[in-house]
Amino acid sequence: MAVSGFNSNVFRQYPIHDVRALSLKERKELGKGPMVVMFREDKPVAFDVPKHALMAMSKYAMQYFAENPNECDFHLPATFSEIGIKEVGNYIRFLCHATTPHQLQYFEDVLKSIQVYHVARALGLYFGYVHNIYFRLDRRIRDPRTQLDNEQLMIICKCASTDRLLKLVAGIYTEFRFANKMAHPEEFDKLVAAHPRFRKAIEQYLQSKALKANRPKVDLLEASPPEVALPVVNRPELHANLQAFQEAHGEHDRGPTNVSQSRRPTHQATDNGIAIKGTKGTRATKGKERQGSTTFERKSRDLSIPWRRL
Repeated sequence: MAVSGFNSNVFRQYPIHDVRALSLKERKELGKGPMVVMFREDKPVAFDVPKHALMAMSKYAMQYFAENPNECDFHLPATFSEIGIKEVGNYIRFLCHATTPHQLQYFEDVLKSIQVYHVARALGLYFGYVHNIYFRLDRRIRDPRTQLDNEQLMIICKCASTDRLLKLVAGIYTEFRFANKMAHPEEFDKLVAAHPRFRKAIEQYLQSKALKANRPKVDLLEASPPEVALPVVNRPELHANLQAFQEAHGEHDRGPTNVSQSRRPTHQATDNGIAIKGTKGTRATKGKERQGSTTFERKSRDLSIPWRRL
């Protein structure tokens, strides 16, 4: 989809899978043009966000501005946090001029990192932008000593039902709940009951776990391949033709055997020993014997002197 006032020779359609893979010149082209103000409901939060870059990275922004090409305000619902909107807007502006673009930053404040992750994924940004945040949160979630509190879990419950972080928390914390490792199990149960999307993710995890438990196990080492029955050919005419061919060409088959036998070397007794005659000469075991154009000579070894190591 072409955009008015934009260099169509560089980009022809939106969104772009990963803006970081573009060259600096191409990303600077995305930074040119009108700027957008990102709102949380009616409150402005992020300013001077390049419109073309926002459309290239967010499929929802692309759809909105395609329907409203002259609009420069982008309103987001109250479920989006102000901190997340501000950080994502700054990150989009940063990518347009950074020589070495990187992922969204992970903050030591876990709640802030979760809010940034939620806004980025809710806008439809590519997962590679938030991979660093997801990886750090994954390590924290799997450790029962660093469990997330209810406020942090409530932000995760706002993610889409297919989001990786939501599925991860649903699976890990379900295991913690059954193993009595939850710090506050009653509050966790209330949270699950209050968020149907999170409850559905837990049910899907339990169903997949039950299917894996009931799946029959196959020992690949003991399993033998199925026997394949080969077709039996019973055609008497083929055997008759083969027998007739062997009778007609029997002498021809024995020909190479006779030729090879005629070329085998012969042994003859000589005065100096045994001579081996071939097609080109004679080789004697003792002394020297000349025949034809080839001469073979072999010197005898005196074995009367014992071998000594020098």
